[in-house]
Amino acid sequence: MENLSLFIASLGFLLLHFVSATNLRAAMVNKYGLGAWMGIFSLFSLGFFSWMTLEYLQANRFEDLWVMPDYWLWMNAALMFVAFAFIVLGNIPDKDAKLGKGIFAITRHPSNWGVAIFALAHMVSNGSIEAQMFWGSLFGSAVVGSYFLDNRKIREGSVRWQNSAENSSWLPFLAIAQGRTRLTHADFKLVPVIGAVSFWFLAMIVHVGFFGTYILPL
Repeated sequence: MENLSLFIASLGFLLLHFVSATNLRAAMVNKYGLGAWMGIFSLFSLGFFSWMTLEYLQANRFEDLWVMPDYWLWMNAALMFVAFAFIVLGNIPDKDAKLGKGIFAITRHPSNWGVAIFALAHMVSNGSIEAQMFWGSLFGSAVVGSYFLDNRKIREGSVRWQNSAENSSWLPFLAIAQGRTRLTHADFKLVPVIGAVSFWFLAMIVHVGFFGTYILPL
């Protein structure tokens, strides 16, 4: 089987994120502490990710299963902006950030969903089987990982997550659509927004430098 190593590495990375929902995590945390679990999980995650990245970069490329039209590049650029906005705004420290406000009004897990949108856009843009294995693993891990993390945070009942179901949602925009929270421009600060836009422009420049293709059809 061609690219068997890529398949195994991608599957391993995906399945690793299901472990968080098993009793193995709870058992290790109870016996060795949260730090030990996070260290082991991070080590295996980095190992599988590095493995599948190397395999993907040197994988044999076969004919794409589909070819996207030129207008998709504009849609892809929009998805990339949303992805970077989710990741950047979800990670910039903000002492005033609360669930149900700003980016956290859209979803309780903006960073994970940012990675998921990023991966999904690349799955659509690249119709090869190799791309579906690599980016599909990232997409599945981001979605599954955020779902399990969400359930655990709510179950553990930390102060930040108390009553989280009343004003926020795991699925992006669900709480807004149901009227449980509102998204207003006042919730977004200028510096983080500028940071998200800057990362988006930087990504377009880097993409050309490393891969020789423009994100926008210009």
